[in-house]
Parts: sequence; C-alpha cells; structure tokens
Amino acid sequence: MNYILGLIIAAVSAIIALEHLQQSIMQFYDLVALAIVLGGTFAVSLIVIPWKEFRVLIKNLGRLMFNLGHNRQDFVNFGLNALNKFKSGNKLKLPKNNFIHYQIIKDGFELLQLGLAADKVQVILNERIHHYYENNKKIANAIRSLAKYPPAFGLTGTVFGLVELMKAVSEGMPAKETGIKMAIALVATLYGLIVANLILNPAGEQILKNTNNDKELAEIALQVIVLASQGVSLLEAQEFLNSMVDDHERVDFVTQHYSEAS
Repeated sequence: MNYILGLIIAAVSAIIALEHLQQSIMQFYDLVALAIVLGGTFAVSLIVIPWKEFRVLIKNLGRLMFNLGHNRQDFVNFGLNALNKFKSGNKLKLPKNNFIHYQIIKDGFELLQLGLAADKVQVILNERIHHYYENNKKIANAIRSLAKYPPAFGLTGTVFGLVELMKAVSEGMPAKETGIKMAIALVATLYGLIVANLILNPAGEQILKNTNNDKELAEIALQVIVLASQGVSLLEAQEFLNSMVDDHERVDFVTQHYSEAS
C-alpha cells in the first residue's frame, strides 16, 4: 500500500508542478520515446527476471498493490493462540492464504503430530524458510537490477530525437521548431528516469522489505513450533516470543486468556 501511496503523491506533485509552470501534460507525450523506453525495458526484463519463478513474481507484484501481510504483534498473539490450542488438543483454524509464516505453523504442527523428532522438524522448517527467502530475494534483486536500464533506453531515445533534429536543422528548420524538437528529444530521458526511479527501484526495495518482514514472521512461527515440541508453559512461550519483537509489539496473551476463561 505504501508503494501505491508513493506513486499517488508523486503524480499529484507532478500535476502541481505542471500547473504552476502552466504546461500541459500532453507536452510530455512522445510515442517514439515511450516505445523505446518501455519496449527496451520489457526486452531486458525477459533476460533479467527469473520467469521460472512466475508465481512468486506475480504474488510479490500483487503485494505492491494491496496491503497484504501481518504485523509482528498480531502474529505473536496468533502464535500463542496456536500453541495453546495445540497443547489442549483443539484444532487450529488457519487463515486461507499462503503466507510463509502461517504455512510454517501449519506444517510444523502436522510434522510434530506425525511423530517426527523436534530437531528434524526444525531442520525441515528452517530449509523451507531459507528457500522462500532466497526465491523472493531473487525477484527483488532482479527488479532492482532492471532499474539500471530505463535511463539508458531514455538516452537512446534522446539520441534518436537529436539525430532527427540535426537533419531538420540542416534542411533549414526555423529556430522555434528547433526548440520544440529538442524538448521532445529530451522527453525520452525523462521517461527513463521515471520508470527507473519511481517505478522499478521502489518496487524492488518494497519487495525486499516485504520479504525480510516475512522472514521475521516465519522465524517467530518456527519458534512457536520449537516451544510446542518442548512442552513449555504459555507464560514461558509468551516471554520468549516477546523477546523477538520490539517493546511496543509485545503482548500479554496469558492474562487475556485467563481473564476470558474466568
């Protein structure tokens, strides 16, 4: 959601600037420049982006548009509730999504119920977290790497425009038209800078930020499974999980649980 909000703020800022300069947005439209920048960037994306991870890519792009995810405080509460249900033998109802932290909770309890040793379960879940993190980091790095290319394609579009301008000047084009053609030629560079620094680079950074947040939540989920395998009390589990989050994210699940029970 922050990504979309940032784009909206940038668009509003550009509109205010154009209004102040008494310029029309159509002055900055050039089909040739658009084709070179977008076409060139898409062509490079076919090489740079790991398309075999298409589902991972689509999921991450979707998370740029929608506020999908959970904060650590909510998940610590969820983890303690899951641990309490596991200890009492009650069935745990998981949200219908494929976030890694919920998947770790689900898989971990299933593996414990199947009788696997706690250390084996921990190794298995650690590997799943590592695999998830590496796949998503690969997507983030690919998009950030892709951001290097639009400015180069923008410069290419500007060169095309300048070649056309020089030809027109040699044929006796008036000075007024020369300035207009020069302005159009520079639009390609503007497109390249916008695509790189307003769209691709922030997208890659946001995906990496989401991935790191997911990893932190998955590590909390893993500790829930470890604590379940050790048969610790809810109070001990609560204090241990609280040590994994910031002060303002700590929970008091035990007090709330017993007050509701009474």
